[in-house]
Amino acid sequence: MQGFHLLTYFTFKDYIDCLFLLAEESERQKRYDIALEFYEEAYSKLEERAKRQYLFEEIKDRIRRIYCGRLARRAQPREALLYYEKVLELDLFKSERAQVHKKMAECYIKLGDYYSASTNLNIALSLKPNLRGTQRIHAKLEERLGPNAPLNQSF
Repeated sequence: MQGFHLLTYFTFKDYIDCLFLLAEESERQKRYDIALEFYEEAYSKLEERAKRQYLFEEIKDRIRRIYCGRLARRAQPREALLYYEKVLELDLFKSERAQVHKKMAECYIKLGDYYSASTNLNIALSLKPNLRGTQRIHAKLEERLGPNAPLNQSF
């Protein structure tokens, strides 16, 4: 919407509500690229103010869900990695970051980049040592890199 600035017509809270509703409807229509534009705009505006304001966490979760749950899941590994990198730009909790790094490790394995996979698995385990689903990744990496692979052994 070039040339049309909603903040001119709404209070900040109503503006965020409007962006959220537009994003929500776009997501319902499976127009994820447009939904992300609205969610990311709202996230950016809320981040400029106090992070824990109205809808901040909900918007962050929806951005993460679209990138990780909708787009990355359907994408080829190289494209999925780009989506995961975008998610890592968000202010995520440690457990959320760990899950993203685990997914990145899985992508790198599919691409045959076992050292990047190892790096991401180690980051995931350093963030959440008891992260579920890492044994399978660890076994694949050990198979490819050998028993002396640079892997964090705690899971």
